[in-house]
Amino acid sequence: MKIKSLVLCLLLGFSLQLSALEELNWQQLSAEQQKILAPFENRWGELDSERRQKLLKGANNWLSMSPEQRQRTQKLIKRWNNLSPTKKQAIKKNFTRFSQMSDSKRKILMQRYKWFQSLSPEQKAKIRKKWKNRKKR
Repeated sequence: MKIKSLVLCLLLGFSLQLSALEELNWQQLSAEQQKILAPFENRWGELDSERRQKLLKGANNWLSMSPEQRQRTQKLIKRWNNLSPTKKQAIKKNFTRFSQMSDSKRKILMQRYKWFQSLSPEQKAKIRKKWKNRKKR
């Protein structure tokens, strides 16, 4: 009985937190959050709660980053934005495939990736050439 009551209280508390996030208006954001999320200010009230939660989580992650992490993230964002739509689509497809792999297959793939990264540029080039020739067959 005590466990059921505890679970019920936890669920109630969780649902109250979610409803508070759903009702989160622009003025309730901190000045730092507003600065980061400024591009969304005019349409903040129109965004669904899930989108607002994701944006707020991203802003909070940004605020918790060191200057070096922020700089690296900005470079990655710039690099992503400069990719062609075809390249972005291929990356998204590969990400989806990777996330749907079993843990064991994912682990093997990561081990192979780390091994490949440890090779010299000449060894990498040799393997890439071998794979390109294999694909042409």
